[in-house]
Amino acid sequence: MSPGEVAAAVAAHGLAGSLWDPPREPLADDAWRAVLNTVTYQRYPGLLLDAIESERFAATPHQRDEAQEAHETSMLVALRLEQRLVAVSTALVDAGIDHRVLKGSAYAALVYPDPALRSFGDVDLLIPADRFADTVQLLEQRGYLRLWPEIHAGYDRRFGKGATLRDDEGIELDLHRTFSLGPFGLGVDAATVFANPVKFELAGTALQALEPDMMFLHACFHAALGDLPPRTLALRDVAQLLLLNDVDEVRVLDVAAEWGAECVVARAVRLSWEALRLADVTRVSAWAMHYEPTPRDQRLLDTYVGERRSHTAKSLASLRVIPGVRHKVAFLWASLFPSREFVESRSGSRAAWVRRGLGRTAKGAE
Repeated sequence: MSPGEVAAAVAAHGLAGSLWDPPREPLADDAWRAVLNTVTYQRYPGLLLDAIESERFAATPHQRDEAQEAHETSMLVALRLEQRLVAVSTALVDAGIDHRVLKGSAYAALVYPDPALRSFGDVDLLIPADRFADTVQLLEQRGYLRLWPEIHAGYDRRFGKGATLRDDEGIELDLHRTFSLGPFGLGVDAATVFANPVKFELAGTALQALEPDMMFLHACFHAALGDLPPRTLALRDVAQLLLLNDVDEVRVLDVAAEWGAECVVARAVRLSWEALRLADVTRVSAWAMHYEPTPRDQRLLDTYVGERRSHTAKSLASLRVIPGVRHKVAFLWASLFPSREFVESRSGSRAAWVRRGLGRTAKGAE
């Protein structure tokens, strides 16, 4: 097995349906180093250490110690992030702002059998659209710096995915209004997502996450439309939720169809099953393997993962799904004539931005 294949086998650790077979003999030093680096970068050293300690992954005592060190480092990062999460969530509750914890701590507490198996590198919160500006203002008052200004007044609430803020220690906080930027994110129904939250606790503080069906759909959006190629941990999250948690498979397919996001779910599940070499067949995985997107859906998906993917391509695709002429005009105006602060943050002039936007729009319409 190559180091990449070994790392994939580690990512599948604990999933009984995986056909990956971890190494039966300790790896040579170079191969071990490559695997450890990949696992650390992809943020699942907890799975590696657990595989070694359960004797599913052969390792020397020194390799075991290095895995332990990588895991402890990831847990120290998680502890700092959870301290921030508790502080921010408490402030939001005090301000009367509803919110949900996404990924990270929520997955560690609710999705994986041991929180130590799920590392993370930032804090993600889902915020209602009508309180998004209030949340940004509150956090800025608490010392957080928004990395990029809002494109146009009201854009976050109506069309944006979210915003990233950073504190004075470099810890990032991602605020989400929806699951993704572009046409698929615009199709997500916020009322459905926020309904029936699941509670969990950190350091004596009550927090709320999405219910399992919505958690699974968000995991699919993240795996299918996020990083390219997707992080292996994001693919593991999809499989973990579908195979080992209480997901209503009929309902998630129904909701995906309502949101126009069936191709997103199918892509995420296929990628997960392929990367982790899963033999287990569920209703959703069987459906995903045979799913064929419509030409329209494929065009929308290509704006995220195709050769011509770009922010401009997603913007053009968004125009096709935004209902009503008034809303389409507002979106186009905000995209072509952003705020002065936003333009200056890109080190450009308003005139140059408009020229670039018109040029990209014309090119994308070809």
